[in-house]
Amino acid sequence: MNWTHFVGGQRGGLDQVFLTPGLVLGRFPLGNGVLFTTGFGYQFAVSPHFQPNPLTPVYNHAFLITSRFNF
Repeated sequence: MNWTHFVGGQRGGLDQVFLTPGLVLGRFPLGNGVLFTTGFGYQFAVSPHFQPNPLTPVYNHAFLITSRFNF
């Protein structure tokens, strides 16, 4: 879950909430104590559209990929 609150600007006072179902695979050893973790997901907006304000949501959905090197 990701929540964003806009403090100022055109979207000041508005909120956006996203859910991201996905899969994380990881802690694959790379050597010398370094591990690798990767994942992917699909993020989509669940906050209501504030009508007649066409500025919300900033974007509606996106695919995400993440990777990390763990020590």
